[in-house]
Amino acid sequence: MNLRIPLLSLLLVSPLCAAKKQYNLIAILTDDQARWSVSCYGGENLKTPNMDRLAAEGALFENAYVGSPVCSPSRMTYFTGLNSTQTKVTDYLAGAQAKQVGISAEMASWPAILQKSGYVTGLVGKWHIGNGEKSLPKNNGFDYFMGNLGGGWKPKNPKFVDIDGKAEKFEGFSVDVCTDLALKFLKENQKKPFALMVHYREPHAAYVPMPAQDMAAMKNLDPQIPAYPGLPEKTVKGLMRDYLTSVRAVDRNIGRILKQVEALGLEEDTIIIFTSDHGYNMGHHGLRYKGNGYWLVKGKKGCRPNMFESSMAVPLLIKWPEVVKPGMEVDALVSNVDMFSSVLSMLGVKVPVGVKQEGRDFTPFLRGEPVEQWRDALFGQYQMINNAKDSMRMIRTADWKLIRHYKVEGKDELYYLKNDSEESNNLFNNPERQEIQKKLQQRLDAWMERIGDDPESESPQKVARKKK
Repeated sequence: MNLRIPLLSLLLVSPLCAAKKQYNLIAILTDDQARWSVSCYGGENLKTPNMDRLAAEGALFENAYVGSPVCSPSRMTYFTGLNSTQTKVTDYLAGAQAKQVGISAEMASWPAILQKSGYVTGLVGKWHIGNGEKSLPKNNGFDYFMGNLGGGWKPKNPKFVDIDGKAEKFEGFSVDVCTDLALKFLKENQKKPFALMVHYREPHAAYVPMPAQDMAAMKNLDPQIPAYPGLPEKTVKGLMRDYLTSVRAVDRNIGRILKQVEALGLEEDTIIIFTSDHGYNMGHHGLRYKGNGYWLVKGKKGCRPNMFESSMAVPLLIKWPEVVKPGMEVDALVSNVDMFSSVLSMLGVKVPVGVKQEGRDFTPFLRGEPVEQWRDALFGQYQMINNAKDSMRMIRTADWKLIRHYKVEGKDELYYLKNDSEESNNLFNNPERQEIQKKLQQRLDAWMERIGDDPESESPQKVARKKK
């Protein structure tokens, strides 16, 4: 597939076309935040009042997923509406990889289209989708940037770079610093149509230290942990407490953003989106981390590549004043590949002619309009090059999930989610399930053929590294 987008087609985007009302946008993206950590999704260990407020005043998506269960490929899909193999980023970008592959103007992104359409665009916090010249924020649709181009940094006293690459060290905790920068952006651009992305590093490890008020509120928490055989209970409870402390800090700072929006009189004119780049395991399936999870249980070591629900499912909350009915719940299967077309649709900006993207516009659900022939399956990819040798592909329907491990024998998985939400009973090659397994495989094969995906091939990300 040709991903080159003629510059002329971007220039011909009509500014803020077709919008009955000109909305601003604040898109909040957390790092490594599982759906189970949010109380409006049933999380029992921690109350998240500000995330819950977005759900109460907007829409909660019950079945939101990502296309890849690690940072960089998921973030690429989020911005471009393309699958990871189409963007050539199939695993998190580490070291020299980030110079070779990443986002570029050859892939249309929704921030770049909004910028061409008259929005002031800004991003604070985590980038992690390339640091070569072609992949810098200034060359991909941003007027303002202050953050970290890489994948992670310490929770306190972050060193960020601006849109021109000038470094600046900040005193304080990153979660608060990012919010301070966001509030400043809002104040300075309140008179213009703006699109602000707030990309917190939290609750990525290291989870703590966090600001004193968050640490004090959580110090005595005795959290519930998954009931998985062999988990070291004391260790996992400590990790869970620290992780949720980081989630609490994010929630508190979302409250600061909501307060600023109200104080500036922007509440009725601003769409707010909250989601994460993928899920997380904290003892779930005996693992810690995400799609590149590592064993926590006694007697097991190393990486356990996975596309479990806990790694693929994310919170997705959208507040859209005067459009979304407060407290709405959307049960349709949606993916972050849909963000490209859906964000532009919410803001009334047309997709430029010739731009290829793989997602669908889910805004009819938010408008309360009837939707015919919505998808009944989601697909996923995770082609690893960093932690293990694996090349996973997934198809998930309402009731079933098939995960193929194309480069590792004997690891394929089939789960009947309707009766096995914990994905504990692998039915792959079960004689009684051969018909459904065959049908799912046929659909997965057809999808891979359509997008030009060969799971047996080397990752484009690895090829780029070899060329260097």
